Amino acid sequence: MNTQETTLYEENVRLRARLNRSEHHARENERMLVEQERMLAAAKREIEAKNAEIARLRAQLGAAAVERECRETLIQSIVNAVPAVIWAKDRDGRHILTNKAFEEFHRAPGGCVGKTDYDLFPASMADEMRAVDRKVFAADALVEVEETLPRDGIVASYQTSKFPIRNAQGETCALGAIAIDITERKRAEAERAALQAQVIEAQRAVLRELSTPLIPLSPNVILLPLIGAMDVERADQATATLLRGIEQHRAKFAILDVTGVKNIDAPVADALIRAARSARLIGARVILTGIQPRMAEVLARLGIDLKGIVTLGTLQAGIAYAIRS
Repeated sequence: MNTQETTLYEENVRLRARLNRSEHHARENERMLVEQERMLAAAKREIEAKNAEIARLRAQLGAAAVERECRETLIQSIVNAVPAVIWAKDRDGRHILTNKAFEEFHRAPGGCVGKTDYDLFPASMADEMRAVDRKVFAADALVEVEETLPRDGIVASYQTSKFPIRNAQGETCALGAIAIDITERKRAEAERAALQAQVIEAQRAVLRELSTPLIPLSPNVILLPLIGAMDVERADQATATLLRGIEQHRAKFAILDVTGVKNIDAPVADALIRAARSARLIGARVILTGIQPRMAEVLARLGIDLKGIVTLGTLQAGIAYAIRS
């Protein structure tokens, strides 16, 4: 083989080697292309699956949002229909729920959510309300208070119940409150108490009158018999009855009969003697009848001067004395 043939042979070998390498590279590139297509297809399927999952989650979230909105609307409709004042606050004291009655009370329709008591009441009242809130959170239980709040130019009374609100984990996250207007009820109770007091006082007056009956015996003689237990109040009532009877009947003699008095102490005895002396001052002569040993002992111990007062043992003797005189 001559030099030219050798050169051609070597060139042919080099060309075949280059061709083999090119074919190898082509096969490798084809293999890589197939692998890339496989990976792209897998990625596409994964992306499609993720998109489907996202769409499903979005649908679920949308349904949950709709359900939550419906539930919130339902709750709001229920609390708005209740005439009591209803609200809820978070732990920081911000209102997260209010009903129609609450907004009407504050004259702020739709404008109370997000506000605190300090935005709605004077600072001193807000301090008291927050103190009750802290009690609810500390006790984690219902707390009831009676509050007086300014409303429409008057001071209204409310019975307020505050209670903890728990989340799904059972943790207290807020408090709810219901306030019932008891202004009219308290006014009615006050009127009923005043009326009852008037009835009781009227009954007492009747009982006093019955317990100290004034009996005219003649144009110039009246009788005031005392019966039962005596105290200073009843003795004063007897004095008033005696003096009123003397003036009304223009009596010259007033018989004060203590035969039926069960017991008597120093203050009562002194009151009765003062009654007799008061009668003398308006021109009547007092005849004290029926003095029992116990009363005589008390009068003697007190050293009471009975000068000017006729004392007789029995009522019959007193009546006879008055008529004769």
